[in-house]
Amino acid sequence: MKKQELYSLIADELNLEDGSLNETSVLFDIQGWDSMSILVIMTIVDENFGITLSADDFTTIDTIKDLEEKIGAENFK
Repeated sequence: MKKQELYSLIADELNLEDGSLNETSVLFDIQGWDSMSILVIMTIVDENFGITLSADDFTTIDTIKDLEEKIGAENFK
């Protein structure tokens, strides 16, 4: 998966405009961000990368870039 595909998938699942997210986007600043948003992202990461994140991981994941680093550069094309 390409990084841009991840951004689009997250935007779609969180009902955001496509292209509205980038690596500097702060997750907690996303309009409508709540605990369900965390679950949505956890599911996206698990289904697309086979990586299980916990809610505790989001204490250190502030931006999309932080999420990418948690997933690992080797998992992106």
